[in-house]
Amino acid sequence: FRIELGEIEAKLTEHPAVRSCAVLAREDQPGDRKLVAYVVLTDAPSGGAPSADGPGTPDHRAELARHLRRTLPDYMVPSAFVALERLPITANGKLDRKALPAPGIDAYAQRDYTPPSTPTERILSSAWAELMDFDEGRVSAHDNFFALGGHSLLITVLIARLKEHGLDVTVRSVFNSPTLADLAAEIDRGTAGGPAYQVPDNMVPPDCERITPEMLPLVRLGQAEIDSVVEKVPGGAPNVQDIYPLVPSQEGILFHHLMDPANDPYVIPILLVAPDQQVCDSFVAALQALMDRHDVMRTAVVTEGLPEPVQSCCATYAWRSSG
Repeated sequence: FRIELGEIEAKLTEHPAVRSCAVLAREDQPGDRKLVAYVVLTDAPSGGAPSADGPGTPDHRAELARHLRRTLPDYMVPSAFVALERLPITANGKLDRKALPAPGIDAYAQRDYTPPSTPTERILSSAWAELMDFDEGRVSAHDNFFALGGHSLLITVLIARLKEHGLDVTVRSVFNSPTLADLAAEIDRGTAGGPAYQVPDNMVPPDCERITPEMLPLVRLGQAEIDSVVEKVPGGAPNVQDIYPLVPSQEGILFHHLMDPANDPYVIPILLVAPDQQVCDSFVAALQALMDRHDVMRTAVVTEGLPEPVQSCCATYAWRSSG
């Protein structure tokens, strides 16, 4: 999305409670960019002004967010609002952006603090605080993941962190139950993880001497076409793990390769120099371990003599060093 910070600032200053403001796209944690609004508030208690609780209260932040949503798309509404007595300026009288503080948890649309009461709530509270760089013990049981600045990319990191604690959570569960207490309750009920997916058995048996069409449910190939693919695999049929179609992204990669094989944008040659044979052997062993573990490292795309390209995965592939 194209975001004009000046446009957001202009809309913010139209609110009667805002004397001046600045909006920044901050990235205090690598890969986690968020819009933060810094506002200097007026003292006038006109419509939509800060509540009696003082500037920077949850009611005030919510009011400023509602004001912006009337004229701006959601992706241009800051996730945090920091109330300042004055905006910092440089010796030249310009806004000192480096002096603007990173938003704390108080800058987000929090509810009144309710301490987590169950073990799952406490695990979630700790995980959210770590992900969003908040102080431990500040995330309330009724806080909303997205209102605190969470987003879809952080959900995948959250899921991985929760797995370390033995908690199984899906992306859909976080969207359906964004508040901490609701998500914890769903986890405790055992409904947050969703049904376990069972990977079907491979229909190509190990050390198979001949692969037939019945063994390849994902692709329609005649016996002659299968034999043609197998002939191109080192070791023949016993070394074929599976044959299946390309996914759309792979079709795009293949298209660019066929357009200009000599300048394939997806082929990036590099030269590595090892200081001695021991380091070289260790590197080759590590590369071989990657190839043994990941199917994609043992997969080739076959196009010749076929109605559609397919990918053929080898059961084993030995990396050979030129010495």
